[in-house]
Amino acid sequence: MIDLETYVSGTLILENINVSSKSDGIVVVLVTPKSKYKLYRQGVYTRNDSFFFPYENSNVLIKGELQKNNWFKVNEIIK
Repeated sequence: MIDLETYVSGTLILENINVSSKSDGIVVVLVTPKSKYKLYRQGVYTRNDSFFFPYENSNVLIKGELQKNNWFKVNEIIK
């Protein structure tokens, strides 16, 4: 798969996963009318990335690269 930079917009949601276990944490999800993407930033652990916390429940436009299995590598949050 060739990673081409693209834009996607939707609502940014913080989801708790594995609650009450050693591997619990928060993952960031972008919900669009057609899909749901798990967001991450290159070089940053995918759980509990506080960069995204101020955008919780906000409609955003994100610039980045679509990856396998509906992961989306975020390069920039535009709004």
